[in-house]
Amino acid sequence: MSQLCPNVFSVIHYTATLIEDLADQLIQDLAQPGSDPFTKDLVITSSAGISRWLAQRLSLTLGSSGHQDGICAGVDFLTLGAFTAMMRPGKSPWSANALVPDLLTTVEALIDTEEFSQVKTHLKTSESRPRRRMSFVRLTASRFSSYVSWRPDMLRNWNQGHFVDWDGSMLSPAQLWQPLAWNALCDTRGLTPDQDCANICTAIEAAVFPYARTAVFCPDPITETEQRILACTAHQNPVNLYSRQSASPDNEDLHRVISRMSPLSACTATVLDELCEISVDLEPHKDPAPSLLHRIQQGIVSGQITTGDLDSSVVLCPTSGDQHVETLADLLIQCLNEDPSLEPREILVLVNHMDTMAETLEAFFYPDQSQDANPRHRIRASIAANKPGNQPAVDLLFFLITLVNGRATSEDLFRLARFPAVMNHFGFSESDIDKIATLISNSGIRWGVNPGHRANHNMDCFAQNTWMAGLGRMVLGVGLRE
Repeated sequence: MSQLCPNVFSVIHYTATLIEDLADQLIQDLAQPGSDPFTKDLVITSSAGISRWLAQRLSLTLGSSGHQDGICAGVDFLTLGAFTAMMRPGKSPWSANALVPDLLTTVEALIDTEEFSQVKTHLKTSESRPRRRMSFVRLTASRFSSYVSWRPDMLRNWNQGHFVDWDGSMLSPAQLWQPLAWNALCDTRGLTPDQDCANICTAIEAAVFPYARTAVFCPDPITETEQRILACTAHQNPVNLYSRQSASPDNEDLHRVISRMSPLSACTATVLDELCEISVDLEPHKDPAPSLLHRIQQGIVSGQITTGDLDSSVVLCPTSGDQHVETLADLLIQCLNEDPSLEPREILVLVNHMDTMAETLEAFFYPDQSQDANPRHRIRASIAANKPGNQPAVDLLFFLITLVNGRATSEDLFRLARFPAVMNHFGFSESDIDKIATLISNSGIRWGVNPGHRANHNMDCFAQNTWMAGLGRMVLGVGLRE
């Protein structure tokens, strides 16, 4: 290591195409005894699911006699968010909930300024919707919180008086209220995100780190604050970074993390090149019989998927347009006829350009359960596509038709009340819609219009939690007020 910074440990970067190869390398590293057998190791992952998968894989090898009878002990698993919270003294001041009180005071103080003229016009209607001001503040706080994580450069420019957007372009006059509110918020708190991050890094460097080794497993996505905090741990113990090649080509992640070393330790920049040299490309795992999932993944990476890579559970349909839908229907019928135990819910169909194919698919696979119906039209299909509606009356009609044949959930009842035609007919306002949502939740409505509507599900003898049962509770509550 460099003599200028003797307190900085090495950072070893492992890259591989498959996550299993990275896990095997992590197992080899953790299998090596540490300097203190009573000090735990730390593994930082991107999600709790990855942590559980790693723990199970480690337990098959660590301490094993060769018969997959090992144990994963002396290793703590933390997500990036949990690790950041552990390193931070106290709660995060940049979460949406923490920003709301100060931001509410800031908005009240700036509401009469020229930059807030459109905001003031928007909030003037708060008499008809009393909760609009609080909703506006909560939405703004959530936006500022996401800016802290993913737009730190933009916030730095705002703090310096340069009111630019995330891409460097100047903000429009209608958007100037955001940097004005942000700067006033930072002045009220006497703290900026950069200063807060520097305080965390200082605390890490001065603290006694309770772990012998640190491993960062697949760290993407990663915010700038998390980058700096992870880099600061290199002052405490060795850090190994495990990432996939497709996610971090040419050591970009390593350069980004190491270059985010604590601002108070500028000397670490002199060892950046030395640290980046400690990089290992793992040899791909030689699997004599790769699974179907592996073959599909490799085909997606290479852009070449052939029928030879698939088995009978995966079918390629290289057609387009209406012919594609007809061929798809024939394939589904063939699969269902060949395997009587196969259920429609067990079939997944992936389609390119779903936004243009959704209407054709819905029209073709509209359920027809009559005895003389075409077999193609008796296939139950659910189209996972969101298409914008431009005809409210037609949308309402199709919604009601779908409602009769569906489960009629509490969400459907709320959607029905929000249709413009329904709101105009019954005179509902936006504040009334908020009240209706609360009433639906408190009334216990779950699904089904009435017991008869549940007959298709053999539940017609149960009236609990239907629309009519919930409405009955509401009427009873009105008639028997305390």
